[in-house]
Amino acid sequence: MTTPFDSQALVTILREHARFSTGRPGGKRADLHGADLSGLRLPGIDLRQAKLTGANLSRIDLTTADLSEADLFGANLAGANLTRTNFEGADLRGARFRGAVLKGANLAGADLRPGKASLGTAETRTDLSGANLEGSILSRARLLFANLKRANLKDVDASGANFESANFEEADLSMANLSGARLDSADLTAANLSGANLERASLLGSRFRGALLTGASIDRGAGDDALRAILSLPESLQGQMRAHALWAASNGERGKRLTLEDQDLTGIDIPGAYLSGARIVNCNLAGANLRGAALELADLSECNLEGAVLAGADLRGIKLRGAILRKANLASADLRAMKIRALDGQEVGYTRYADLTSADMKNANTRGMRLEEPETAH
Repeated sequence: MTTPFDSQALVTILREHARFSTGRPGGKRADLHGADLSGLRLPGIDLRQAKLTGANLSRIDLTTADLSEADLFGANLAGANLTRTNFEGADLRGARFRGAVLKGANLAGADLRPGKASLGTAETRTDLSGANLEGSILSRARLLFANLKRANLKDVDASGANFESANFEEADLSMANLSGARLDSADLTAANLSGANLERASLLGSRFRGALLTGASIDRGAGDDALRAILSLPESLQGQMRAHALWAASNGERGKRLTLEDQDLTGIDIPGAYLSGARIVNCNLAGANLRGAALELADLSECNLEGAVLAGADLRGIKLRGAILRKANLASADLRAMKIRALDGQEVGYTRYADLTSADMKNANTRGMRLEEPETAH
C-alpha cells in the first residue's frame, strides 16, 4: 500500500537527502518507502542510495536523475520517463517497468532479479515488458527471470549481464552487445537479434524459435542445433520465419503468416522451427530436418517429404493431403486432433484432425507416433 506525500514534506525530505548525498551537515537519507509519487516531475533529482521500497513511481519523470545504489525493491515504475536515468548498482528486484522509457539509462550492476515482498508471498518478476531501453547500459546487471517481452533493447550494452530464464519474446535486440552475457534457458522467440554481439555468451537451453539473427556474431558451436540452423538460413527466409513467429504468437494480430508454394527446400535444416499454422504447399522438402518442429495446424499438402525427419514434431491438426512421406522419420510425432480456440482461449467446439488423405507413407518410421482419427458413425 502506497502513501500520498504532501509537497512540503517531500521538499524537506529531498533537501535533507541532498545534504546526505554530498556529506553536508543536517543530511538524512531519504526514506520514501511505500510513497505515492506517481506522475511527479523530478528531472535531474539526486536520489542516490534513497529508500524507495514499494514506492509508486508510475508515470514519474526522472529524466537524467541519479538513483544509483537506491533501494527500489518492488517499486512501480510503469510508464515512467527514465531517459538517461542512473540506476547503477540499484536494487530493482521485483520492480515493474511496463511501458517505461529507459533510453540511454544506466543499469550497470543493478539487481533486477525476482523479488519477494514478504515471507509466504510469491516472488514477483521484474517487469520490463514493452519498455524502451534503447542505448541503455545493462552491463553486469542481473535480470534473471525478468519479463522483457516486446521490449526495445536496440543497441544496449548488456555485456556480462545475467539474463537466465528471462523472457525476450518479440523483443528488439538488434545491434545489442550481449558479449559474455548469460542467456541460459532464456526465451528469444521471434526476437530481433540482427547485428547483435553474442560472442562468449552462454546459451544453454535458450530458445530462438523464429528469431532473426542476420549479421549476429556468435561463437562457432554455441547454442543448440536449432540456433545453428537459423544462422545457416538465407536472410530473406529468416525474416519470413520471424514474421510468421510474430503472427503465430499474436494470433494473427502482428507479423505475417508464412506462405511458401512450389519452393525447392531440399535438405533444409530447421529443427525445432516455429511453423504453427504455416502454409507450405507443393514444396520439395526431401531430406529436410524438422525434428521437434511446431507444425500444428500447418498445411503441407502435396509436399515431397521423402526421407524427411519429423521425429518428435508437433503435427496436431496438420494437413498432409497428397504428401510424399516415403522413408520419413515420424517417430514420436504427435498427429492427434487439436481443439480450435478463439482469441480469448475459449474452445469454439471445433476439432481439427490430421489430414493424411492420399499421403504416401511407404516405409516411414512411425514408431511411437500418435495418430488420432475422427470417430465414424455406425
